[in-house]
Amino acid sequence: MKSSLFVSIALISALLLASLPAPACAETVTISFSDLGFGGDQSILIYNNEHQLIETCNTSATVALDANYSYVMILRPDRSTLFEDPESAIDYALLFGDRLVGWIPYIGLFIGFLAMLYMLAKRIGR
Repeated sequence: MKSSLFVSIALISALLLASLPAPACAETVTISFSDLGFGGDQSILIYNNEHQLIETCNTSATVALDANYSYVMILRPDRSTLFEDPESAIDYALLFGDRLVGWIPYIGLFIGFLAMLYMLAKRIGR
């Protein structure tokens, strides 16, 4: 009887001890954006809860943030023009080329239909 009382008190105290919240150990959190696998040149804007800009970095940066606060991170692609980077222009053309090739027969039919209408209007006009 005494041993079962001792076991039940030990189990209850163990459950109460396990349910207590543990203090946070980390003061800062380090985030390495290069580990996330973002490609290309992109900026990351980090804001706090008051919508104030904390830091601007790129996707190859490592940032240390305070773990006691919440943050909002916005991923923003950097603008690049096709004339500054001709290799990316070729990549884009190859990427969308198969879609454009599919429209060539329809464009040809439309131009042929317009040519037929023009010839018909020319004959009627004589």
